[in-house]
Amino acid sequence: MLDQAGALRTAEARGAAPQLEAWVPDNAEELLDTATRKFRETFDFYCTPRGYHPRANQGFRPHSR
Repeated sequence: MLDQAGALRTAEARGAAPQLEAWVPDNAEELLDTATRKFRETFDFYCTPRGYHPRANQGFRPHSR
């Protein structure tokens, strides 16, 4: 993972588009049945029109873990 993170940082520094990994699947209905309360509340806010914002991407950069 460390080598991958370094390669991604280097690629971004050279102008490549950032690689984003989803923090939640597109369809998390199955996941919500077994998810923690915190995850369900987070999903309910950010993945619904109530918390949606067009510039808030639903991913994270793998090198930011």
